[in-house]
Amino acid sequence: AEPPAVASRDEPTREAAEGVVAVGTAAYGRAVSRTVGDIRAGLLEKAVVSRRVPLPARPRPDFPATYLAGRRANTPARSYLLDLGGYRAAGFSPETVLEVREDGRVSTQPLAGTRALGEDPEENERRR
Repeated sequence: AEPPAVASRDEPTREAAEGVVAVGTAAYGRAVSRTVGDIRAGLLEKAVVSRRVPLPARPRPDFPATYLAGRRANTPARSYLLDLGGYRAAGFSPETVLEVREDGRVSTQPLAGTRALGEDPEENERRR
């Protein structure tokens, strides 16, 4: 499906942002339902279901407006909105991707099975 038509001016609208988020909603919902079924059947313990959302070149995507539209449509445990030197991203996750404590300590929680354990128990614990 294509993103909905947007205003001709070079500024995004709330409606356009919400339309971009809605692209592919039915297929994504089916993938989530299938994954939940696989978890209930014992075929999976955890899974990350994601989707690509096409963004129109014009008007330029308004990441904060798109993020807010996504928050209205989701109830994620965690979400993010980033702009790091021109690299922009927005997303939603039930899992912690990255945490930074006030003392500056950084931790990540990769999805189970995404990091192989080695032979050294101490090294495994350090990585954990």
